[in-house]
Amino acid sequence: MAKICTDYKQIDRLVELGFDLSTTDMFCTEDGGASNFPICSSDGEKHYREAWSLGALLGLLPEVLKSEGKYGRSFESLHIMKEQVEYGCWTKSSTWSVMISSPQGELVDAAFHMLCWLVDNGYLNPRNKGI
Repeated sequence: MAKICTDYKQIDRLVELGFDLSTTDMFCTEDGGASNFPICSSDGEKHYREAWSLGALLGLLPEVLKSEGKYGRSFESLHIMKEQVEYGCWTKSSTWSVMISSPQGELVDAAFHMLCWLVDNGYLNPRNKGI
């Protein structure tokens, strides 16, 4: 079954980077379960955390990177594929040139890794809603 939202470790990292929990749209459990509503046990204890779905993560990714960031260049376009997220630009010879590419795997994980990379390298500042 495909992963549909961030896990506890990813939630912690995104919050540490400055992403606001008000942008989450799901709940996850410690064992990796996911739900659209809070999950409580019969003892009334909270057994969930707010999480980002794939759609919410993709919504946080800018379509175009206008900032030049750490590498001194901007990129024209975001491409989302089945297992990967990448930014690149078209060259003068009309070929697509990939500039930044996430690891392949679950698309939720790819979007998470790309968001972290963008913040870590100065292309995105979630505390300022972009750069």
